[in-house]
Amino acid sequence: MSSTPGPNIEQALRALNLAIGALHGAPFFEAVSASLAHELGVQACFIGKIEHTPPGLRAQLLAFWQGGRHLAPFNYSLQGTPCRNVADGAVCYHASGVQQAYPTDTLLAEIGVHSYLGLPLVDGDGLVIGLLSIMDCAPIPWERRLFALELMQALAGRCSAELLNLLAREHEQHLLMTHGQRELRATGRLIEQERMAALGSLVAGMTHDIASPIGVAVTACSGLDEFAQRLLQGLRGGKLTAAEAAELAQRIADASQLAGAHLRRASDLLSGFKTYAADQAQQKVSAFDLCEYLRNILRVHGALLKGARARLALELPEALPVVMCGGQLSQLLAKLLRNSCAHAFEGIGDRRITLSLQREGDAARLLYRDNGRGLPPPLREQLLQGWDAVQDQGLGLHLVARLCQMMQGRIRLDPDPRPGTAFIIELPLNPPEQG
Repeated sequence: MSSTPGPNIEQALRALNLAIGALHGAPFFEAVSASLAHELGVQACFIGKIEHTPPGLRAQLLAFWQGGRHLAPFNYSLQGTPCRNVADGAVCYHASGVQQAYPTDTLLAEIGVHSYLGLPLVDGDGLVIGLLSIMDCAPIPWERRLFALELMQALAGRCSAELLNLLAREHEQHLLMTHGQRELRATGRLIEQERMAALGSLVAGMTHDIASPIGVAVTACSGLDEFAQRLLQGLRGGKLTAAEAAELAQRIADASQLAGAHLRRASDLLSGFKTYAADQAQQKVSAFDLCEYLRNILRVHGALLKGARARLALELPEALPVVMCGGQLSQLLAKLLRNSCAHAFEGIGDRRITLSLQREGDAARLLYRDNGRGLPPPLREQLLQGWDAVQDQGLGLHLVARLCQMMQGRIRLDPDPRPGTAFIIELPLNPPEQG
């Protein structure tokens, strides 16, 4: 990796976004591997899918860029490789000497690798499903270490989302083949499956969102130790100039500020997720401020939105106290968000979702709107006439309607002809108890 100063993180991310664009599937993974290698100036970059099969862990490469070209995908054993540590959920980093650390890894020797950095891609159950790694034939100097880590962490969320979408489609096809359409439409079971799937995907996204600042903080702390040791050695030897001492002190201050800022970010994310997850698990009716609750939903779904390159705007009053089941509401909105991110925005550059709230008498009125491709005309016509027996082509809209009924509310399609899809959701502020 070159030791010359590179672009800042914002410039590099803009360049990567231009290269990746609206790609999905294999073209996405190939574009990421080539563009990331170019931005970091490294010899190789690859994205792999972890296979948890006997007799041991293996990786199926989805894209491998090496020496200026794409290599054909291949499958390999993780035994005795640095990727094995990544498969265990760790960030694996070797500034140099990676061949000596893993002498049985023949790929490292064939390419002549000296340095390695790998990050895990994790699913909703905490299982590592993939990895994103770079390798180079030269050591990675400190000046480029944090830049590489931050850039890869920023991409890891999108890579994980793409891989999860791929696995989700495979899983849905498997369920349809093994269980049949009629069994899958048992409403109670589907609601529970959808709740767990949404929470699982959210865990994956939050894992990356929290791992990113923690990983940067850990790397910054290693820099703190390195600079402090150099400062102590210089002071003890009596050969440290004032300029050298000032430079080391500034590096210590910068690393300390970086670690503190990223740890605070991780703490804020974890606090919001704990509230969301508790509501999903308990499914209890409680009193809360609906405006603040919607803001928290936006925070915890940041990884989903970032992976889809979509922006969510909230239009809320100052406060609106309600008594309802927060878990059911969050499940409903999570389903709409996942539908928009997965299906609405293909071919759309400026991807926007708006969620507005207002009070109408004794009810809360939510308007959910995206500016995507819109629903297929036959489905749109069905929804405008009624939601009974709608064949919603895998969007789970019958589950959304059922969740509204469970909260003693209703949902309907907004007939506004503007581009995109919009739903009007009306929920009582304080519904009467059901016997």
